[in-house]
Amino acid sequence: MEIKLKINAEKKNVEPKLLFDKNKVTIDDEKYSGSISFEKKNSIVCGYMDITCTALPFDDGYHFKGEDTIFIDIPFNKKVTGVLSRDLYNPNWTEPYFEKDFDKLPFNIQNILIESDGEYTNILPLFCDDFTAKITASENKNEIRISISPMYSGTIKISGYFMIMSESDNPYASIEKTYDFAIERNLIDSDIRKNKSYPDTFNYLGWCSWNAFYHDVTDEKLTQKLEEFKSKGIPIGWILIDDGWSEAEQVNWKISSLKEDNNKFPDGLAGFCKKAREEYDVKYIGAWHSALGYWQGIEKESQLFEEQKDNIVKTNADFYFPAKDFKGAYGFFNSWYKYLSSEGIDFVKVDTQGLVLEFLKNTYKPCEKTINVIRAIEQASTENFGCRLMNCMGNANINNLNHKYTNLTRASDDFYPKKDDDFIEHSIENVYSGVFMGYLMWCDYDMFWSNHFDAKRSSILRAISGGPIYMSDAIGESNIEYLKPCIDDDGKILRCDNVGRPTRDCLFNNPKNGVLKVFNTVGDDIVIAAFNLSDKKQTTDINLNDVYTEGKYYMHKYFNKLCSDFEDGMTLELEPNGVEIINLYRMENHNIKIGDTSKYISIATKRK
Repeated sequence: MEIKLKINAEKKNVEPKLLFDKNKVTIDDEKYSGSISFEKKNSIVCGYMDITCTALPFDDGYHFKGEDTIFIDIPFNKKVTGVLSRDLYNPNWTEPYFEKDFDKLPFNIQNILIESDGEYTNILPLFCDDFTAKITASENKNEIRISISPMYSGTIKISGYFMIMSESDNPYASIEKTYDFAIERNLIDSDIRKNKSYPDTFNYLGWCSWNAFYHDVTDEKLTQKLEEFKSKGIPIGWILIDDGWSEAEQVNWKISSLKEDNNKFPDGLAGFCKKAREEYDVKYIGAWHSALGYWQGIEKESQLFEEQKDNIVKTNADFYFPAKDFKGAYGFFNSWYKYLSSEGIDFVKVDTQGLVLEFLKNTYKPCEKTINVIRAIEQASTENFGCRLMNCMGNANINNLNHKYTNLTRASDDFYPKKDDDFIEHSIENVYSGVFMGYLMWCDYDMFWSNHFDAKRSSILRAISGGPIYMSDAIGESNIEYLKPCIDDDGKILRCDNVGRPTRDCLFNNPKNGVLKVFNTVGDDIVIAAFNLSDKKQTTDINLNDVYTEGKYYMHKYFNKLCSDFEDGMTLELEPNGVEIINLYRMENHNIKIGDTSKYISIATKRK
């Protein structure tokens, strides 16, 4: 493979001479040695690099710098007809990009899917203990640039697998082949979604305290909210006590204890959990925490630090985190989870996972430390909560591809209830993240307000997601109108079999200011939701080809109430900011049984 190589050393940028021999490239340079090789298996190519700086440390700065250290440019000679990439626009979250010229790509691509006249190429940059890789803008629109970063300067050797590329005539098959190969070769410590259990907790309607109380969460306020649900007949199966429950200083954003703040919970977490179960029939109760301990780690002048000092690492900026090694990180989180479990907590939400590497970079081997933290949380939560964990703020590959046991991850930035156009950005981030993340994990679309100008669209988006449905309404603000169509008579949500995905015609086209179409399945049946993301009337076509199927179906349009045969497709008209949801029942010998059409996902209800 005729690649290009650039090395960004501490004081110099170098383009060493390369010797090409079939699938191996050898470096021929007096200051550097090593090679880049490509393993091919059917339609999959896997890249491995092993590069050493042979110059002495004092030899004019030839040792590697910390970030964007090595660029490997790979030619892409096919005609590009569509591109979908997933850009890490901050340490925690990703958003889709549709740019076709590779020299105009954003800075930090975690996945890229390329369409070439009906053929699809998926490229996954990898990570390991020594480095993390990404795709970034190249100097040539026809070259894919892989950027490798150890995330600390001064090292003289970088080695490991840096990317996997696969091809298929189906876009999702291309992505799945990439992950299957990575798992088979132990290049990521993960498993596919179908091999992991979905936590029963999230089969029920839920509520989170964050947008209701923010940091000012108390036993009294939580009880008032549960009383409201009881009086309104809203069947809440689980609640999440978000940030604000623990003994943490919000002045310096550090935690000083693993226990709750007794000023807020005078009867302790145990007292509240007992009351929530016995008086309000709440089945599951969760607690929020940061992967760093708290937003800026652990307070050094605290009893917690003394108890856990053997498990804690100091950063260059004098922060303290549970990331010394896997044993230390596991020891910290296992202690915490044992305490929470003894108090009646059933699950945890772990935030700020993407900030672990940010705080640890420029310490020795920060990628290894970050991986240890994520794997320690996986292990400890599995042992104490049976994999009931909501992963959050961790959309970078080094976070997201280390979930071997847990099976739920946030797919977007937060829901912002006071932002008028939040639904546009929020829906796009979630749906397109699922293209790449949904094969490994169920996608969590975050909370929403049930009494809100966008409550209808927000509830439908979550109903078709396949993941959890939960609100964050303040006291007195919950409205059952758009919740009832999401749940059955027992309060269980009507879930689809898969992760919501954009239809084929939306896959490589930015739906902003247009129509976003999302589909999912229940058995052989299909549900399609169409969201008008503009303030103008829009028309869009609905076709079976766009949901990767064919045959005869019977259609029910939820808001239009139209029922008819569906075979050749249809044109749908949407009002400004409007939505429609369509259930398609597969016809066998012209016989079908229709579900409860008062529900958004009627194909998931009992059939008449």
